[in-house]
Amino acid sequence: KKKIDMLKDRLGNITWPEEPEFWDNIEPLLPNIELLYVLGGEPTLITQQYKLYDMCIEKDVAKNIILIYNSNVTNVPKKMIEYWSYFKRVRLGASIDGYDEVNKYIRFPANWKSIEKNMLTLLKQDIDLEIHCTVQMYNILYLKELIDWANKIGTSIYMRPLQDPNYLCTQVLPKELKVLAREKLKGYEDYRGLKGILSFMDKKDLTDLYPTFLEKTIIIDESRKQNLLD
Repeated sequence: KKKIDMLKDRLGNITWPEEPEFWDNIEPLLPNIELLYVLGGEPTLITQQYKLYDMCIEKDVAKNIILIYNSNVTNVPKKMIEYWSYFKRVRLGASIDGYDEVNKYIRFPANWKSIEKNMLTLLKQDIDLEIHCTVQMYNILYLKELIDWANKIGTSIYMRPLQDPNYLCTQVLPKELKVLAREKLKGYEDYRGLKGILSFMDKKDLTDLYPTFLEKTIIIDESRKQNLLD
């Protein structure tokens, strides 16, 4: 139990690949592992994960393990994909918060062409793939475009409301913008999880934080030489 708790702590720490203690302790536990959640930073950039995969294959336990990733899909190494066939299943949550320029604004400076190309590559693999979208002030008015794109390429979106930092929560929207958000999503209300997102938006009135939202946005825009309104 102590070793398992230690490994959970290590896997949640981006320095785990460099820690000898991690490698010493994980090998005897491999036969008992059913889920392997690869965390980052950006997990696709952690090349040491291949050492762990090799260990799983050599011990003949990869076939019993489900790999789980959350990735911004700006980088999908061919080598990583080649390993997936050895494992029981792969689940990948693609962290995409908007279509094209909306995602670039939120996840600056994400390259949409690369993301779209990588998503199409991933959709050709035998894996469980879905988009994970955190709904917030910067994207609530543009969810329709993301839903349309997801439908077009043949995947679905798991949405969750952002709550922290609180000034980016959709409950901060002025009443007229909440009305606009609902108008823009007419006909999409039955989309997976969207009713809950809209109900959450209307649950509280946090418009007293709207000046903070504007102030923080101006600071970010100036630092990135961009403009929310562009």
